[in-house]
Amino acid sequence: MTIGSHAVTFTPADPPRAGVLLVWSPDGDAPPGGPGDPVKVTLATPPHGQPASVPARRVSVATGVPLLLAGPATDPAAAFWAAAAREALHLAARGLLLPAVTPTGHDTWRVGPLTVDDEARQARLAAAMPATARATPVPGRTPAWLPDPARLLRDFLDAVADTLPRDDAATCAWSALPPTPVGRLRDWAARVAADADAAIRLSLRLEHRDTPYEPWLLVAQAHRRTTPGLLTDTAALWRATAPGFPPGSRNAALLALRHAARVWPPLAGLLEAAVPDALTLADTQVVDLATGAATRLAAEGVDVHWPAGLDRDLTTSAVLRAPARAGGGGLLAEPGDLTLHWRLSLHGTPLTPAELALLADAHRPVVRLRERWVLVPPELARRAREPRAASRVAGRDARPARRADRRDARRRRTRRRAHRGLAGRHRPTAHRQRRHAPGARTGRAGRDAA
Repeated sequence: MTIGSHAVTFTPADPPRAGVLLVWSPDGDAPPGGPGDPVKVTLATPPHGQPASVPARRVSVATGVPLLLAGPATDPAAAFWAAAAREALHLAARGLLLPAVTPTGHDTWRVGPLTVDDEARQARLAAAMPATARATPVPGRTPAWLPDPARLLRDFLDAVADTLPRDDAATCAWSALPPTPVGRLRDWAARVAADADAAIRLSLRLEHRDTPYEPWLLVAQAHRRTTPGLLTDTAALWRATAPGFPPGSRNAALLALRHAARVWPPLAGLLEAAVPDALTLADTQVVDLATGAATRLAAEGVDVHWPAGLDRDLTTSAVLRAPARAGGGGLLAEPGDLTLHWRLSLHGTPLTPAELALLADAHRPVVRLRERWVLVPPELARRAREPRAASRVAGRDARPARRADRRDARRRRTRRRAHRGLAGRHRPTAHRQRRHAPGARTGRAGRDAA
């Protein structure tokens, strides 16, 4: 059955998964055949929205959503509910489903918690809802009133969310298809929703004073998941109610810190404090963050923010050098004495001897160079203290290779000479043929006879 060319109206129910889609024609034609039940319903018909009894086909949400997405929709109402079905599936794919209890005490699922962007997107979608998509008149109102588009869209999203997790073979609440009375769990469902709304994302901010020997501080920050851009230091959640953060955000912050401490154990120090405001870091912990811990935390959704003025562009390269000799002698003149050294550069400019000495003597992961703080990984600091990487890599190490080449050349020449000698020994020459010919004379007598 194709419903994209017919008007589609959604009618909510309790529980939400019992809601139905009414497929009908504004021109009064018969509804299309296919799944569902043919019915007569009272709908607000165009052009003036007067209630009238029209033939329609009643389709469940579980059956209607695949039909809405099966092909292109030419009717505005069908196109709208197809877009709403995509929005519902998008939210479900992100895991935004919450258990709830309906007003009549039955189990249900609803979409949530929604972010500000989700709510703005749904508000724009509701503003585009055509009249035929909400043509079921509100009971008891004269003249006829149509349902609120934002409320009706949310009811449809909840109906799709309540349909997806169901299993025909299940028998327990929130899994079985038939309604299950769970009125006694209403408070529990409310606490789950409150905790989900208060969920936060953790980030870490490193601070460093403009003095060489002050320790680094690690400050925990809380981001509200449902409101992108809203953040505060976690300590503010303990001192007072932070604007924009619900009361349950404190517990959510502790859960996020506990999860982050499993990834990087030094964060357990924040959990041990009465107020998890800041953690004083040792130099080794700063190095650990810079060399891998920050990447592991980011993979778990915990971003690490370094100071804006911290320079991380210190690089190293290998260079060959020849020692200075009295009376000259350049690189090509003395190949046997070449040595490999490390050259450290900041933004491509090599460090001066004074800067290398400062780097070698600092023994800290951050050093003040060229009016800025520079992050120094341990390997680069070691190369600053031990700039010589290898000795005579092009000299004595190369001589055995050259001697081996000469030996191989001599062996090849010897083999060629031996081969020529053996070939000459076995080849019959003209002289030997005459010497062994019948009647041939040899020696001086032969020559005299000739």
